[in-house]
Amino acid sequence: MPKNSATELLIKLLTVLVVIVIIIALIFVVRLLYPAQSPTPPSTIYATSSVPNPATSSIPNTSTISPPSPTIVITNSQPLQTSSPFQQIVTFNPSAYSAYEATDLGNIRFYQGSTELYSWCESGCSSSSTDAVFWLKLPEGINAYSSVQVNVLFGPKYEEYDGIYAGEAPQLSSIYGQYDNGANVFLIYFNGDASPSLFTTSGGDTVTQTTATFGAKTINVLRYTLGCCEEVPSALIYVGGDIPNQYVTAESSFQSDGRATDIGVIGLGQNSGPGLSDNLINTMTQWGGPTPSITGDYFDQAYVSSGSRFAYLNAGGAATTDWRYASVTYSNSTSFSGYIAPQLYKVSDGYYGVVNANPIANVSSLYLLFYPNVGASGHWVQFNWARVRAYPPNGVMPSAILTTA
Repeated sequence: MPKNSATELLIKLLTVLVVIVIIIALIFVVRLLYPAQSPTPPSTIYATSSVPNPATSSIPNTSTISPPSPTIVITNSQPLQTSSPFQQIVTFNPSAYSAYEATDLGNIRFYQGSTELYSWCESGCSSSSTDAVFWLKLPEGINAYSSVQVNVLFGPKYEEYDGIYAGEAPQLSSIYGQYDNGANVFLIYFNGDASPSLFTTSGGDTVTQTTATFGAKTINVLRYTLGCCEEVPSALIYVGGDIPNQYVTAESSFQSDGRATDIGVIGLGQNSGPGLSDNLINTMTQWGGPTPSITGDYFDQAYVSSGSRFAYLNAGGAATTDWRYASVTYSNSTSFSGYIAPQLYKVSDGYYGVVNANPIANVSSLYLLFYPNVGASGHWVQFNWARVRAYPPNGVMPSAILTTA
């Protein structure tokens, strides 16, 4: 091969080699500058697409503060256990929890463990109140020197009493008795909506449903009107329920006509037949005294023992037509006590007495009843409610202390 031709071929081969080297170098540089992206695993894509973006998605608002969970520790300090069931009074300041309460406290529920307790709001039933009074029914009572815990739960603020487990006194609702569940809380109970057929009378006495003014409201009441011809053991007897003989307190919310005739406003005793009781104890009002006055007294007591009457005991004060509260307590076998006052549980501005006799100690079953005067036709007493509750051990109501965790 001629020398010139060989030289030209070598130059061409070197040129091709340089071009190849340059191309390879360029490819290497490009890969260094722009590395290949690894494919995203499918599972990562699905997971990302299924999770809402908090900045753009509609999710529940969890910023609302949860209601507190108060607890009530109820302590029996006595060496005796309470009865079972037991009616326990609980007082607390609702205004401290007003942010979580319905205006009438209708969204409050009480639980012992997982069991909802029957509860009845007696007074102060407002989220602005500083002193609410509830009664709870403890189904198993409390042992001696023992405590039980009750949890307080707040439902939605729009929730109301259900009238079964949770209720209030009949005059508190806009419709009389709308949420009254007193019959589920107390041992014996009736309100102004009770049927007259649940009572027995004698001597021409009658029971009727009517209305009355109670504060600024008109409420339903049961009116007991005396007839002409009562016998000594005559009585108005509530036969809607009775209990085995046990120590109890009976109470009523009542109004009387203010005229001078003795008439029972709360009592306990034996059912000896329709409208008759041979053994009873009663708190009374309006006895006119040995020389009948225009109005009679504010308070006195009476009892019937084996068909014999003992009346006009511990009389005091002057009768009134104001609404009042009456109580009679059977706490031992030898005496009974009672009071009438403008408020419950305190005798201030009222009268109280103890009678050293007790004819109902050996009666097998106790009834709620009311003792009339004899031959005092036309006089009346009317009731908003009446109830019987268990007597606490040694007369000491277990303490109830509310705390918030």
